[in-house]
Amino acid sequence: MTYNYFNKKSDLDIWIYNNSCENSIKSEGSLTFFQDSVETFFLMPEIPSVKYVLKCSGDQCLFASFLKKISKIPELISIYKIPKKKLKSKENLIFE
Repeated sequence: MTYNYFNKKSDLDIWIYNNSCENSIKSEGSLTFFQDSVETFFLMPEIPSVKYVLKCSGDQCLFASFLKKISKIPELISIYKIPKKKLKSKENLIFE
């Protein structure tokens, strides 16, 4: 799942990505659905416990303000910023 929001006034581009994807693999010789195995792939494998990844391009001050607002949503368990330097697979977020 991917969602994009672009604010023209502030030139802020926000993307939300699902961090994981499951793929059902049919086992050789398997004739039933239940013997298939499921393989999980992660967009950002260094943070497999994270369900969604937010990517922001533009004014970082506006993004910080945006993070403060969405952190107040009661359904969110946690939200944190990961510095680009700490991400090993940041090239997975380059789609343009």
